[in-house]
Amino acid sequence: MSISFSVVVKCEGGLHARPSSILVKYAISNGLDMVISYEGREVSAHSLLDVLSLCFPKGGEINIDIAQDERGACGTIPIDEVERDIKELFDIVFM
Repeated sequence: MSISFSVVVKCEGGLHARPSSILVKYAISNGLDMVISYEGREVSAHSLLDVLSLCFPKGGEINIDIAQDERGACGTIPIDEVERDIKELFDIVFM
């Protein structure tokens, strides 16, 4: 079981190293089994180099899939917080 949602890259230079590293740190520190996909390619959110290899441009729509455990939780935080936090990163922090 997993949750899936999409976010749009709003950074002028696309999703470059700094915001990508914040996303990777978020996934690792919260124990998330997160997969990021763009234009048919999928990578683990635990690898900064893999995330950067997708070359997300400004306006690119990224799909995020996060596995849930048997309790319906994602890693160490509640599922509703995960989606809210990641969307907030893309809407506010990654500008």
